[in-house]
Amino acid sequence: ATTTNTMLHVRMKWSLLLLLGTTTTRLELVHANEPWPHPDALKFTCPDRDFSPQKLTPLSSDRGKGVPKYVLLPTISTSSSEAGSSAEGKLCTLTRLNNKFYIPIGKSYLSHWNDDAWQLSPGRYLSRTSVQCDTTSSDGPTNAITGEPDYLSGEELCQFKLHPLGPADDGYYLQTHKGRGIASTPPRTQAARFLERTTWGATWEEISHLTEEYERDGIMAMAEWAHHQTTALEPTSHRAYFRRRLNPRAVESYLYGIPGPKACEEDARFRRFAFTFKDVQLSRGQDSPAGNDGHPYTVMKIESYAGGGGGKVIKFGGEVRTVTDGPLQYEEDGNLIDLADGDYTICNVHE
Repeated sequence: ATTTNTMLHVRMKWSLLLLLGTTTTRLELVHANEPWPHPDALKFTCPDRDFSPQKLTPLSSDRGKGVPKYVLLPTISTSSSEAGSSAEGKLCTLTRLNNKFYIPIGKSYLSHWNDDAWQLSPGRYLSRTSVQCDTTSSDGPTNAITGEPDYLSGEELCQFKLHPLGPADDGYYLQTHKGRGIASTPPRTQAARFLERTTWGATWEEISHLTEEYERDGIMAMAEWAHHQTTALEPTSHRAYFRRRLNPRAVESYLYGIPGPKACEEDARFRRFAFTFKDVQLSRGQDSPAGNDGHPYTVMKIESYAGGGGGKVIKFGGEVRTVTDGPLQYEEDGNLIDLADGDYTICNVHE
């Protein structure tokens, strides 16, 4: 039972991350022959303020020589003066500048559903970069400038192995971004944002209900919502809903699989004309001079209404197109002549 509950919690957590649009790739593996920390690794710290990208200058000294670089980075919370929950809303990014374009390499941020260990960013250098986070067991080498160890025993650090810089590449950069953080966002705003991303459009009642759940259960309320959607509700088909209500102009009346209801069926909608320009082509051919006594490809049929009263049923290709309360007529020598029941060719229409 313990294993089942644990797996369920993990599934709910990852389902929530997918729904929130997370695209982070979490890797904490390096090649087995890579020491940690690497003897050539240099330690850098995320800038404490939201300034321009800070260049890691020592990494650019031998660019173009094919030498991989090893970098030790503390997490955003341990490198910030605002440690702990106060660091929430901060993001530290590691990027590479190639030909005036910054390419994401990794990032560290703190949130309710994510610890702040460094993560690899999807992109061009994902397969050529590795990262491993661990705790140092001893002090690091003495820094020639400060005279102090680069790091102390017991520090939590993440080691990046970075792809070598090319001759035209500028270098690697660290930058800190500071946002409001989820803790400072009102619960109702969080609920509305979540439902905006996970539904076709939330109602006022749904937002209010999730707000109450969030105030009581925190971030797990959203995980429970995702779990309920995937396990407790019967699936519905947007495609089936769409096709039942789709009623575009049917060009070929004799083909199977035409979407939407037929005339006189439930949910059918009607236009202000019975025949289209396409019907003319189907009836007499695009360039045919056929008249009423010609040979139509698709027949227009006039039938008397079974209920009497002089009404007519007009069909095209065997399908009812319209019903009139009197006969169709044409003008000849100033007189209106009724069209008799029978088959006709459509020569022209007005849409």
